[in-house]
Amino acid sequence: MNISTDKKDISLSLTKKLLTLKNEDRKIQNEAVEAATFILQQFVAEALNRASIEAEFDANKEEDIAAYSFTNDSMNNDGFTIDETHILKIACEMLMDFS
Repeated sequence: MNISTDKKDISLSLTKKLLTLKNEDRKIQNEAVEAATFILQQFVAEALNRASIEAEFDANKEEDIAAYSFTNDSMNNDGFTIDETHILKIACEMLMDFS
């Protein structure tokens, strides 16, 4: 599943704040901030994509269980929600892939 890119991008000012978090006196060239911003955007987009796959898998698994037990009252057929468990499932893999 591909995630739409119709979202706000990470701002350059946010990236600069993150880069200077531990040392506010650190000087960083604008090109470095732009490159770091691009990497952060790619990381977040990929994390969202992978977490949505996990959420979709869990939703399908719950649908299968509900169909098997013949109770489908609590199922949300409109889609699925990404929660912290989906982020935690992909966190280690993401860090290894982006290191």
